[in-house]
Amino acid sequence: MLTLNKTIIAIQTNLLPAVVPIGQALLIFQQTFGGAFFLAIAQTLFNSSLADALRQFAPEVDIESIVHAGANGVRNVVSAHDLPAVIRAYSQSVNHEFYMATACSSLTLITCLGMGWKKVTKDKGKEARDSTAEN
Repeated sequence: MLTLNKTIIAIQTNLLPAVVPIGQALLIFQQTFGGAFFLAIAQTLFNSSLADALRQFAPEVDIESIVHAGANGVRNVVSAHDLPAVIRAYSQSVNHEFYMATACSSLTLITCLGMGWKKVTKDKGKEARDSTAEN
């Protein structure tokens, strides 16, 4: 949760005060919409990857019954002979999910580099000069 707060501070630092509320609203919308959007993509990727991996490693099992059983119920649907191949298919599908998450994180890092570097902490010397200038 701490990382989400850093983006709000970055918005406040990089934008003009008049457009900070707009920037924060867009940021929060992007964070919630992005999570929902990529969750749907990840689920689709997992299901298609699992089906492909099951055809490769365990061609004799019923793919639909495995998908509907889920990861916890797969032992009840598959025979002991086919279980290692099905677990291998699940493992490969989960690996594809991690590849997608790594790619998304890398793209996020690249876009963050375009924000620029600004100092967030206040300069104590500047505060002292400002307070003496006001007096």
